[in-house]
Amino acid sequence: MRKITLMFLLIGSTVLSQTTVNFDSSLPWEGFMNVFETPANGGGFIFASSWGVADLVVQVNTVNNTATLKPNRINDSDPFWQTGNLLGNKVMNASFFVNNSTDLVNIPFTFTGEVLTNNLDAEYLEKAFIRIFDGSFNLLREITADLTPGVFSLFYDNSEGAAGVNVQYGFNVVGRNVNPQAAFDAGYDALGSVVFTQATLSLNDFEKNTFALYPNPVQNILNIENSQSNIQEVQLYDLTGRLLTSIRPDRNFANVDFSNLSNGIYLLRIASDEKTITKKIIKN
Repeated sequence: MRKITLMFLLIGSTVLSQTTVNFDSSLPWEGFMNVFETPANGGGFIFASSWGVADLVVQVNTVNNTATLKPNRINDSDPFWQTGNLLGNKVMNASFFVNNSTDLVNIPFTFTGEVLTNNLDAEYLEKAFIRIFDGSFNLLREITADLTPGVFSLFYDNSEGAAGVNVQYGFNVVGRNVNPQAAFDAGYDALGSVVFTQATLSLNDFEKNTFALYPNPVQNILNIENSQSNIQEVQLYDLTGRLLTSIRPDRNFANVDFSNLSNGIYLLRIASDEKTITKKIIKN
């Protein structure tokens, strides 16, 4: 069994059974953009280029190990890009990915993560992907999964063998660019986003880590216990990365009060003497 240590959003990388890559915001994520005409203008390919991650638009939060995908909003008022309305003049095919030409080459592996929320407008198509390229970056194979709320998992079986020397895994959003003018800010926000993080550990794996959290979903008080060591710090974040609560129990149990928080999804970061984990908590 081969192990890979990768780092992305929540708090660090996770190595699962066999070779599994879990989303980790601390990895060297890259951006790439393919630009097309709109279908009304023929839909033809215009150009492709490396693109800044923030300019895609992807908001990476390494504190709570999340990333947020949003529609592209290129800051250029030229009529080449803009129509004067909310939606622009080009179709942007934005990829947010990690390129790996070492550990993942010529082996089967799984790419996984968890979609926390997805309210992206139907104007846009979004997916997770694994892409396999040859030495000249000709695409040999693409495996995709829809970004519906919950855990996604993509498996590559190494069917390309020695020819597949460049491996990419990540996320893709396709749709029209959005007008950058402030008058369209509300319209842009209404187009929605996708928020994702590391895949939640299964119950058996979580029990092996010696932590217990209950009840989850929670209405008022969340109880945290660690059977092996003291809990040094507990931090509660919302999905924007805002720190809501921070306590330092220095004992093997702690309580977090959710009673004054709105219903929704939160991320709880727990640091013990031995390790640090992040857990999704639902308030209802």
